[in-house]
Amino acid sequence: MSAWRTISLWMDQLDEPLLARPALERDLDVDVAIIGAGYTGLWTAYYLKRLAPDLKIAIIEAQTAGFGASGRNGGWLMGNLLGEDRLLAGLPAEQRRASFDLLHSIPDEVEIVLEREGINCDYRKGGVLYCAARYPEQESSLRSYLDKLHGQGLNENDYRWLSPEQLAQQIRIAKPYGGIYAPHVATIHPAKLVRGLARTVEGMGVKIYENSPVTQWQSGSLRTAKASVRSRWVVPAVEGYSVTLPPLGRYQLPVQSLLVAT
Repeated sequence: MSAWRTISLWMDQLDEPLLARPALERDLDVDVAIIGAGYTGLWTAYYLKRLAPDLKIAIIEAQTAGFGASGRNGGWLMGNLLGEDRLLAGLPAEQRRASFDLLHSIPDEVEIVLEREGINCDYRKGGVLYCAARYPEQESSLRSYLDKLHGQGLNENDYRWLSPEQLAQQIRIAKPYGGIYAPHVATIHPAKLVRGLARTVEGMGVKIYENSPVTQWQSGSLRTAKASVRSRWVVPAVEGYSVTLPPLGRYQLPVQSLLVAT
């Protein structure tokens, strides 16, 4: 069994052999060199190839596609951006609303790609619940959060309050005070998605080199232990996973999680 299977439950559930793609052994000259075969790197390659099919693109991966955060997260596909309220606060109301709509469309755009490319990753758009239970302070906190969201121009179609009775129709918890429901969240099988994306971009002509840690990179070039790459653009798609996670039993800790999803 491949050691990569033990990095997460998701990877262990794959029915593929998890054999490594060839490592980078010879120097390359490409248009775009992407460091990392996770979601950031693979989505970048996918949309670049869609927009400019003639681009020569190479992805250089230290381990295997999905080894990092993309293969060991909570499995939530969110139509949000961390810090979006701060980033969008200075925009006029109409532009801010358009920006929220764009972010909220992320799960729908992913679904379109999954259907177009035949990627089965157990996608299900059921939304998300933020629940208040056991302590009345949680209700006050959540209601304040909902007021803040509506104050930014969002509405009941984006985030709406559920009474304890309405919440009970979705989930049974002790002493419920209510909750917020938002539809802009889907669940996925992360490893199936990242591995499916890797196969898809390969089919589009993108070269993926695995077991090839990048030892140095700068504008226009990068190096591995055995070869160098010259490139018009270098994309360091490594931000999601930069340290080794400590083992927890057989599997390792997920990078992301949410409270409850329907």
